Amino acid sequence: MFVFKNAIYILLAFIAKATEKNEILVLCYHSVGSDKTLYSVNKEDFYKQMDYLRRKYDIVSLEEIMKLVEKQKDLLRSSVAITFDDGYLDVFLNAYPYFKKYDMPATIFVTTGYVEKKMRLGNKYLTMLSWNEIKAMSKNKIEIGAHTITHPKLTQIDEDEARQEIIGSKMEIEKQIGKEAGFFAFPSDAYNQRLINLVKQLGFKAAIGGVGVIQKSASSFVLNRVEVDRSINFILFKARLTKAANYYSKFEQIIKKMFAKFRFMDRVIIVYHSSDDQYQK
Repeated sequence: MFVFKNAIYILLAFIAKATEKNEILVLCYHSVGSDKTLYSVNKEDFYKQMDYLRRKYDIVSLEEIMKLVEKQKDLLRSSVAITFDDGYLDVFLNAYPYFKKYDMPATIFVTTGYVEKKMRLGNKYLTMLSWNEIKAMSKNKIEIGAHTITHPKLTQIDEDEARQEIIGSKMEIEKQIGKEAGFFAFPSDAYNQRLINLVKQLGFKAAIGGVGVIQKSASSFVLNRVEVDRSINFILFKARLTKAANYYSKFEQIIKKMFAKFRFMDRVIIVYHSSDDQYQK
């Protein structure tokens, strides 16, 4: 199944490259290190990916991405923003030196309740950033965004609790770094219109949610991202920088509907034959 998915992705990437114009996209990372967990990208692979982006793309801040989305104009060159979720220490140790060396912007969405603690990522518990490290990065082109206090699926809790999770993380970040936390990322991409409205009300400039390249009709409060993890080789990485992710998502929806329809037909046939058997008896 994994090999099949990769083959489809690469095919869709070729189609996308042949038909698309320059794109706006946001990449989502979690950890950059040697931990053998799916969401921890090897440092050398990460550097190779960043080297490629520096050659081929305009690497911009989320602020710039938001402006590009709002302007709705064709781009002279594809633009990409780099983001990290949760706030793992290895981002400071392995990714931040690269960004600092090349004067590149990035955004870290911090889960404030886990700062200076450990948080589970896949099958391991990883050490998190401290506020001192977060402050240091925030002074060098690294935007600090909010990612709730305890990382719940916001769609599974009531509105008052969701409000506290969202505004509590924003206020703690602003208190610690002395800057606005203007961007929010929905944990696990779990959101609905009620939560989008809530994030707007709480004073954020934009929010991250959804999968794929950012569509031209996108809202600043549902900006798609393309996730990068350890399973993605360099060919697949380049494929994911196209609308292949968007196309694959639609492909999956069609396949799921087909299987659901077949399962329904199987149930109808079983019921029909059962009824027929009863009638014959």
